[in-house]
Amino acid sequence: WRTAHRLSGGQLAGLQWSYLFVLASNACAVAVMVWQMTRRYALAAFAATWYVALLTRFEGLHGSTEPLDTLPLLVGLCFWQGKSLADSNAWWRAIVLGMAIGWSVAMKQQAALLSIAAVALVLQQLLPNATRHRWRWLVLLPVIATVTLLVLTLSEGKALRPLSTGVAMVGEYAPHGSFAGNVWKMVRNDESAALFALALCTGWVAVLVLP
Repeated sequence: WRTAHRLSGGQLAGLQWSYLFVLASNACAVAVMVWQMTRRYALAAFAATWYVALLTRFEGLHGSTEPLDTLPLLVGLCFWQGKSLADSNAWWRAIVLGMAIGWSVAMKQQAALLSIAAVALVLQQLLPNATRHRWRWLVLLPVIATVTLLVLTLSEGKALRPLSTGVAMVGEYAPHGSFAGNVWKMVRNDESAALFALALCTGWVAVLVLP
């Protein structure tokens, strides 16, 4: 955002256009991922449209910094394409995915919650019908992400202070209700998204588990 501020000269209109560009980039990345999985342009267009619809339901148009955090990870997922980290191209896919995770966390420390999804790669090793990966790349994935996070943090010329400041700010957040209550609030905010996510996760587990 500092770059956007400099390019726009601090003008509100310029910042707004920069924010819209980030949102559009996120939508395009979502569309690319869906197309890679389905090879159907209609579904890809629907995914991008639904992303925009969800922005209106979850304060995505309020100028928050979260869309900037998700963009590196979405781009990394597009390059990875969900393929096995066991073939001859596994090394660069693991590097790109690890760098994407680290870059996302460097943008905002709360984005570390997104990296929890990488645990699914480990679970795939334990399921009979899942895509297999080489353990060395699964072990190196968090290492690459951590190195990327440290390099980007140190590149600001303030040692590890930006990282420690971000973590401290997270600790200062005042609690608002229970975890279950907040999840239920999000579900009630958009029941269609919650039902679709539940159906998608159920289908994914069924494909991996059932013979």
